[in-house]
Amino acid sequence: MKFLICLFILCFSVLSTNAVTLKGGIAYTVEQARTEAFDGIEYSLPAKIIKKNKTDPNYDINKMLIENDVDEVADRFIQLFNDGYCIVYKQNLNYGYYYKFNGELEHIEKISNASYPYKGAKYNLNGKLIRVVISPQKDNSYIFFPDGTLDTHWVGNKEYDKNGKIINQRY
Repeated sequence: MKFLICLFILCFSVLSTNAVTLKGGIAYTVEQARTEAFDGIEYSLPAKIIKKNKTDPNYDINKMLIENDVDEVADRFIQLFNDGYCIVYKQNLNYGYYYKFNGELEHIEKISNASYPYKGAKYNLNGKLIRVVISPQKDNSYIFFPDGTLDTHWVGNKEYDKNGKIINQRY
C-alpha cells in the first residue's frame, strides 16, 4: 500500500511539472460584443476635430512612408488598407484618422480603450456615429451599425460581411 501511495505521488508530481499553461483571451458571442461595444458610447464627435483633419496634414510624408512599407515612426502609427490608410499619432492615441489614398479624410475613430478588449467608435465627416468596434483580442473585431446590428467581423487580416464573404483586407 505504501508503494502505491508513493507511486501515485511520484506520478502526480511528474504530471504537474510537465503541465502546459494555457493562454487565452476574451471571447465574445455577437450579443456579448454588442453589449460591451455600446456601453458608454458617444453618438457624435465635435466638429473642430474633423475640420482640423479634413485633409492629411502630413500627406507627403505619410505617402512616402506608405510607399516604403513603414508602419511606425517616432510620432505616429500607420495602418494600410486596400482602400486607404489610418494614422494614429502617439501624442494622442485616442483618435485614428482614416484617409483615402489622396489624403482626404474618410472618417475618424475615437478609441476608448487602446488595450484589449479594444473599443472604438467611427464617425463620418459630419461627426455622426457610423460604426462601433469591439476587439476582444488582436485578430478578432466586431463592427456594429449605430442601431446595434452587426456590420462586419474581422478575423486575422480579413474582414467578412454578415454572410461570410471577404470584403476588405489589411496589409
